[in-house]
Amino acid sequence: METNEINEPHIPSVPIGLLLLEDAQYYLHESGKWARFLGIMGFIGSGFLLLFGVFFSSAFSLFSHFRSMPYHYGPTPHPIMRFPMFLGGFMGFIYAGIAILCFFIALNLYQFGSTIKHAIEYKNSAQVSIALGKLNTFLKIKGVVVICVLALYALIIIGVIIATIMLRS
Repeated sequence: METNEINEPHIPSVPIGLLLLEDAQYYLHESGKWARFLGIMGFIGSGFLLLFGVFFSSAFSLFSHFRSMPYHYGPTPHPIMRFPMFLGGFMGFIYAGIAILCFFIALNLYQFGSTIKHAIEYKNSAQVSIALGKLNTFLKIKGVVVICVLALYALIIIGVIIATIMLRS
């Protein structure tokens, strides 16, 4: 007599949840260390972006004061003087917005690193879940930023092509 045996895994009646092997715990712990480091570097980078935005807006504000001065080099103004007065403030605002976005990206990465490191050290499943939620948020924000940058690049390329065609004719 033939028996039809199907090798199915044993499913317990009470779900036990996800168990992480030692290797997986080690990799998550190491990933947490690197995520904290990259988060700190992101904080520093966003601070530099903010400082650059303040410098940019201040420099163009200073250049706008030179517009009222008489020109010593002939009737045509220096090329730096031809920029609109609002450009410095606008660029400073753009840099500040980018710095704030970079800060929140770095914050989520840092929080993931800190939380997963603590969760693995103390074997706390709830904190692993919180940490993975932070990683999920980080990846979503980073993905949206990448899509926006790619769209901006596409618009720039299309604009350059259109400008080239218009200049040739």
